Amino acid sequence: MTEGYSVIAVKVRDAVSKLAVPHDAFLDDLASSILDAFNFDDDHLYEFVYKNELGKKEMVVHPFVEDGEYWADDMTLGEMPIHEGMTFVFHYDFGDDWRFQCQIEFLTKEGGKYTESKVIEKKGRAPKQYYY
Repeated sequence: MTEGYSVIAVKVRDAVSKLAVPHDAFLDDLASSILDAFNFDDDHLYEFVYKNELGKKEMVVHPFVEDGEYWADDMTLGEMPIHEGMTFVFHYDFGDDWRFQCQIEFLTKEGGKYTESKVIEKKGRAPKQYYY
């Protein structure tokens, strides 16, 4: 699916940001949008973890990860098996182990409204990435 966009609710601790993300956006761009929404630096590896249509766990990894089946700079949001209600995890900074819980709240196949990722709502205070 390349047309349209999804509204994704992203939660980390007590903060939630809702992003409108076009289906033709690469997951590498989605990673940057999530990090920007919570004022995190973009200087660590990450992976997206979700279940495919058969219920099997799949991962899409940062472009610099050597072992992977799918890479975030090669896969778009629309190439994931997305549907309303789908959940997935954006796992960032494997040392500090940040896990952003993501849920597809709304999906449309109509294009044009969002041509790039945009934060459309925020609730709560984003946690500090570093404590020093």
